[in-house]
Amino acid sequence: RREIFDRIANRFLFKPLNRAALLTIAKMYVAESQRQLEIRRNTRFDVADTVLEILIDTDLKPSEGARTLKSLIAQRIETPISNYLLTHRDDAVLRVWLQNHQVEVSPG
Repeated sequence: RREIFDRIANRFLFKPLNRAALLTIAKMYVAESQRQLEIRRNTRFDVADTVLEILIDTDLKPSEGARTLKSLIAQRIETPISNYLLTHRDDAVLRVWLQNHQVEVSPG
C-alpha cells in the first residue's frame, strides 16, 4: 500500500506549506511523541514553540512539506531525548531547548 501511495504522490505537485501550517503539523508530531514517551516511560517532555519555529526556519525547506518534517522531529528532538534517557535516570519531566542551534535535553 505504501508503495502505491508513494507512486501516486510522486505524480502530483502540491502547493508548499506555509510556516504556520508547518508549525501546526510539527506540534501534532511532537504531541504524538509526547504521548508515546509518557505511555512507555512515564516521562513527559516539553518543547517550546520557539524551538520548533527555529528548526522549521533553519532545517526545513517548505517545498519538501510534512514528510521531511516528521523525520526532522525524529532526528532533532526524539533522538536527543532517547540519548538523554540512556545516560540519565528517568525524570518525570524533561525540557527540550536549543543552545547554539543544538537541541539540548535537561530535567524540567
